[in-house]
Amino acid sequence: MNKIERAIQRMKKESSEIQMFFENLIDNTQSNINVFLYQFKRLKRAFSWFKFMYTNEPWDHYYLYTVMQKKITEMRNCMRDYGHHRGSNHTVKIMNIALWYLERLVEDDICKSLYEKHERKFGKKTFAFVPCNDGSKCSYLESFYVRASTDKEYADKVMGRIFNYECFLREKYKERFFYILNKHINRWWD
Repeated sequence: MNKIERAIQRMKKESSEIQMFFENLIDNTQSNINVFLYQFKRLKRAFSWFKFMYTNEPWDHYYLYTVMQKKITEMRNCMRDYGHHRGSNHTVKIMNIALWYLERLVEDDICKSLYEKHERKFGKKTFAFVPCNDGSKCSYLESFYVRASTDKEYADKVMGRIFNYECFLREKYKERFFYILNKHINRWWD
């Protein structure tokens, strides 16, 4: 082999090494960018949870509902945008139903329209301390309706029915939410 042939082979070898170097550099750069973007998304999600947990309190079922609502919403959005498994669209629909029940529990205004109707009919309920008639310095708390001075007992009875209906619906929503959670949570993955 003469010098020219050896030089050509050496140049081919060096050019293939240079080409492999740049291909590896590009692959590594792309991989590093992907890792950076993934870590950035995780950091962004962690920060959103930090802000959320900072305003959350440990003493009430309401806060547990809000934590579950945030997590299921994130899972639903991920499933909706990146769902890979068969039936992910159906899973998203199930999650939406569960979130609907959970939102009713978080809002805790289940019978708001009935309470408003009651207030339009009987007026706003107010409270006042009324002195006892026995001559003592004691008093008791009395409730009044603005428009129901003669029909206070009936107004209280209607209010009690609304309250009982609200309790019934709240329990139903809770029962249905946890039924969906129990039956479908093992399929909420991607």
